[in-house]
Amino acid sequence: MKTKICLLDASIGNSPVQRNFNRELNSKIDYYRISQNEFPKKILHDGYIISGSPKSVNDKDNWIRKAERFVTKLHAKKKPVLGVCWGHQLLAKALGGVVEKLFERKIGYKKIELTKEGKNDNTVFRGIPKNFLAFITHHDSIKELPTDSKILAKKEKTIQGFKKDFAYGVQFHPEYDLKTTKHVSEKYLKGEELNKLKKTLTQKNLKKARRESGKVLKNFEEFVKTKTCFSYLDYLNYKNLKEKVILIIMPSIKRLVLDVLKPHKPDLIGLSESLCSINGVEGVNLSLYEVDQDTENIKVTIEGEGIDYSDVEEMIEGTGAVIHSVDEVAAGNRLIEEVETLQDR
Repeated sequence: MKTKICLLDASIGNSPVQRNFNRELNSKIDYYRISQNEFPKKILHDGYIISGSPKSVNDKDNWIRKAERFVTKLHAKKKPVLGVCWGHQLLAKALGGVVEKLFERKIGYKKIELTKEGKNDNTVFRGIPKNFLAFITHHDSIKELPTDSKILAKKEKTIQGFKKDFAYGVQFHPEYDLKTTKHVSEKYLKGEELNKLKKTLTQKNLKKARRESGKVLKNFEEFVKTKTCFSYLDYLNYKNLKEKVILIIMPSIKRLVLDVLKPHKPDLIGLSESLCSINGVEGVNLSLYEVDQDTENIKVTIEGEGIDYSDVEEMIEGTGAVIHSVDEVAAGNRLIEEVETLQDR
């Protein structure tokens, strides 16, 4: 099954964004023209890509502020995100960084250098040479990164790549073809400066850039696929627990068994109906085993295909309940029942 990627298109007017990403990606892609205020109603895709834009992330347009808020939601949901050029800057700003205007536009095929962290990155920058070729075109750049971010690539003093948790940003354009490089060059340059740059817009440079910086897109796609199909660690802080619980979350989850402490309202019928409305949930069993004046202890068993634990947690905690523990998780291509061992006898 193909992974589902949402492309948040921030371009203005007629744009090659969809053509370029369609050519480079193998995933199922849903497009939203966020520059026209089109945003996904729910966060359901496996991964997200934010495109470039002629706008500045510091502009006051309502859709840009809305895009910032949407990025913070994606980050809270721990969704893989790749920001390209303007999207790279938006990621940084939305997550607490600072973006500033440069004295002049940077444009053309340029050599970019991986940092030590970039060379050690085994996801988006995996397999990319220490010095790689990429096409850049930008008039803004990141001045300060969000807290706990890592710089992965630089061109002189300009941050060309960074990561924060599951969010990656690249200032360069791994998706550009020659037609696009010529179009943006003619848009921003004139005269001798344009003629000089056009001499570098060759098939040779295009092939080299796609072979090197172009790997970012394939690597991100593989990262999304891996994160969707296999387990990863997520750290959960429960409101009523002092300890930090480490839970292995698997988007291929087929069964969850939870110990939940809930108020009397909603009742079991109402709670079961809400749980059944979650995407991927096919069946729910709620068992009441302890009641006091204000609360009820219940055992919650959920089965389905590709259950998203974060959706279950959000719904349960939205009722005022607390998940005390995750007592069983079954995941993979088929359900595996618990096998009795010597320790159980």
